[in-house]
Amino acid sequence: MTKQDYYANLMFRPTFNVSGIMSGYTGQGVKTIVPNQLTAKVDFRLVGEQNVTEIEKGIKQLFKPYVDSGLLTFTFYHQIPPSTSEINLDTIHLLQKSVKNIGEDLVVEPIMPGAVPNYVWTELIHKPVITLPLANFDQNNHSFNENISVKAYESGINIVSATTQALSERG
Repeated sequence: MTKQDYYANLMFRPTFNVSGIMSGYTGQGVKTIVPNQLTAKVDFRLVGEQNVTEIEKGIKQLFKPYVDSGLLTFTFYHQIPPSTSEINLDTIHLLQKSVKNIGEDLVVEPIMPGAVPNYVWTELIHKPVITLPLANFDQNNHSFNENISVKAYESGINIVSATTQALSERG
């Protein structure tokens, strides 16, 4: 897989993530057992025009025989629909210029590869979204020691100020 393929998949393809699995004996010492149950927590990141309700319906249909036989139970907890915004090139150039004017760089990604509830803005109040990730590259995102450097924090304040000012001046 090339770098281009990797990033295209990361941004434009849905993901299936196993965030935790529990089964068998997990205490101290040795036990030679065959587990009789397994618990897993999974999530999906949807993209583009994928529909949360249709995905849930498809999953239920796929696992119906196992649920009906009592071998499987599952629960849907949260649903975050995918979200996209149409941002014109003039706006992107305006933001890039405003950030460059304060001595910072702006990398433009067409889609943020993460599950962020931007649908609140795009679908519920019909406003476009531009996401500005402001942390340092080595922030240990979502880890026990997640952090932000003072420099990244200060740069973030300056970037938000510059981009907000540029957008408000444009009207």
